[in-house]
Amino acid sequence: MTKRKLKAKAPMKKKAARAKAPPEEPLIYTVGEPSEVFGKKVRIRLEELGLRPLPFAKAERIDEVPMSECYMGGILPSEENLKKLANGLGLSPKTLLAKKLIIKYS
Repeated sequence: MTKRKLKAKAPMKKKAARAKAPPEEPLIYTVGEPSEVFGKKVRIRLEELGLRPLPFAKAERIDEVPMSECYMGGILPSEENLKKLANGLGLSPKTLLAKKLIIKYS
């Protein structure tokens, strides 16, 4: 009988974990109450524009208390303040009042 020499197999390399790329589709969040979604939209847009809420409210002639409440998601603004907010943020009132918050990746 002849003996065969067995070659030792090299250990298998583990595949490196790939970082997950952001999805192609935008993320859609429903935060909860409409006022919470509204407040989140206002905060995001003010941040995008590099603005602070109270100086923005003064510039748009919105009382500080309703602006603060809207910003924190406690209440929805009056129709008059909604128009002022939308105009100042460069969004439509309909977009601000939509029930969904859409975050697009750039």
